Amino acid sequence: MPTLTWCLFSWFCLRDIQRAWYLALLLSRGWRDKTVLVANLLTALATLAAAVAVYLVGSSSQLAVGPLLALTAGFFIYVVASDIIPDIHEQPRRVGTIQALMLVVGIVIIGTAI
Repeated sequence: MPTLTWCLFSWFCLRDIQRAWYLALLLSRGWRDKTVLVANLLTALATLAAAVAVYLVGSSSQLAVGPLLALTAGFFIYVVASDIIPDIHEQPRRVGTIQALMLVVGIVIIGTAI
């Protein structure tokens, strides 16, 4: 399980980059500063609540890791299919190709972590 631990650690370090991009996207779409700040606060609090809940449930019982990883993979596939792939098709060919390759790299990294 050390590989999965390093993947989670890397995700935790890189999530701030994604969050900054997300907030910039909301601002560019016309959201007011206060609304973006509230949305950021709510997502941070939801993340904290979920982490505490997982810690409490995980420490009090023996959960099967397989179904949890399958659920996570399902979420990953949903995000790719609903958000990333349509965005790749809207990009110019060169940019879309680079994004598609990075998507494949991400899938390989997740696959090797499991």
